[in-house]
Amino acid sequence: MIYEVSHITQYDYDAPVESSFAEVRQLPDDVDGQVCIRREITTDPVSEHRRECRDYFGNLTATLTIREPHTRLVVDSTSLVDTSALSRKRNRPLVVR
Repeated sequence: MIYEVSHITQYDYDAPVESSFAEVRQLPDDVDGQVCIRREITTDPVSEHRRECRDYFGNLTATLTIREPHTRLVVDSTSLVDTSALSRKRNRPLVVR
């Protein structure tokens, strides 16, 4: 099965902030039975710097930097995930060693 997953996080500030630095954990990964076909993170305002890496536990993260004054930050993540391999694995017999 293929799923399109989207998530929006919005931060509203009482007063303008000069910059924002965020570490986002909204990136699905290829794991047992699941393949991420596409993933995208966008921000408003647009981030001037973005870096994807793995955290200490192996999770995909994105670090975002916004260096313009703003009163709202919107982080929008969209992914396309295929779980077809997961359903095939469920039909296999359990092997105990």
